Amino acid sequence: MTVNSGRLSYGYTPKRFGGDLVVFVATVNRPENSQAWDAVASWRTFVAGDIDTHDIAVDHNDMLQPAPLAQIGRVVAEKLQAVRPTGERNPS
Repeated sequence: MTVNSGRLSYGYTPKRFGGDLVVFVATVNRPENSQAWDAVASWRTFVAGDIDTHDIAVDHNDMLQPAPLAQIGRVVAEKLQAVRPTGERNPS
């Protein structure tokens, strides 16, 4: 599967996304050569809108454990509540 995915993605250039992006960054045990701000920088080429980061104090491999997932879920719920069904932002 990995080999096939690599073959399919070779030469593929995604279009730039015009909207905003929410990124959740695991902050525990991050390699020194991969700082949290790298997560934003790595997406910037592909995202025209705002990039909103949220640090999650957990190792990357534990992001989907109940406690961090609850934290992520709260942020996603807030973001969804802030958007009207038409895609417009609710006034703050």
